[in-house]
Amino acid sequence: CEKSTDAGLTWNQVYTGIPHQLTACFCPSRGLIVVGTSEGLAARSSDYGEHWDTTIIGVASSVLDHISFSDSLHGVIAGGLSTLRELFAVTNDGGMSWTRYDFVAPPLTGIAMLNDSVVLACADGNIYRTTTGGLPSGVPPQPMIDLSVQVYPNPTPGASTIQYVLPSATTVSCTFTDARGVIVSSTAPQIQDAGTHTQPFDGTLLPNGVYYFTLSTTQGRATGSITVQR
Repeated sequence: CEKSTDAGLTWNQVYTGIPHQLTACFCPSRGLIVVGTSEGLAARSSDYGEHWDTTIIGVASSVLDHISFSDSLHGVIAGGLSTLRELFAVTNDGGMSWTRYDFVAPPLTGIAMLNDSVVLACADGNIYRTTTGGLPSGVPPQPMIDLSVQVYPNPTPGASTIQYVLPSATTVSCTFTDARGVIVSSTAPQIQDAGTHTQPFDGTLLPNGVYYFTLSTTQGRATGSITVQR
C-alpha cells in the first residue's frame, strides 16, 4: 500500500501488516481509509494508514473489490463468491463492523453509495438501484430508538458523560464524529445488560465545536451532540 501527502505528486510505501493483496480502497473522510482484500478481509485505518484493524467478511476465496461510502459512517463493500453469487456487506459505523448478505447475481463491475439509503450497482451491462442502504428487500435500516439519553455537562470544557438506559441486554458501541462527519473516537461493541449505563467522552484535546455521537445497539441507534467550549 502506498500513500501520498502532496496530492499524488509523490508516494511513500505504507506497511499494512495485511498478508493479502489489496483489491479495493476508499477514503470516506480525512484520515479514514477502508480497503478490501483478495481473501475476504476488510481493513480500516483512522490515522492515514499508520495502523490497521481487520474484519473477516467473506470466505478465503472471495475477492472484495468494490467499496463505496456516502459519508464517514455509511458504506458498502462487495465481491464475488462464485460466478453467479455475490457477497455484499453494509456498515453504519465507518467500517468497524459489517453486516453481510449473499445474493445470486452476475459479477459486479461497480458500486456507488450516494447517501445512507441509495446505492447504485453495475452488473452485466445493467445499473441496479436500491433505496434501503444496500440491505436486501424487506430488511429495514437500523431504526432510531429512545434510550433516554442524557449528557452532562453539556457544554463542556473537555470531559463529559453520556448516560443511557437499555430496555434489554444488547450489544452496544459508540461513535463520536466532528461537524464534518470525521470520526474522532469510537468504542468496540460490547454486551451490556438492561439498565442504566454511562459512556465517557474526552474532548480535552479537541478544538471547540459541536461533536456528535451515535449509540448503536442490535435493536437500533440513538444519537446526540456534545458542545466543547472553553
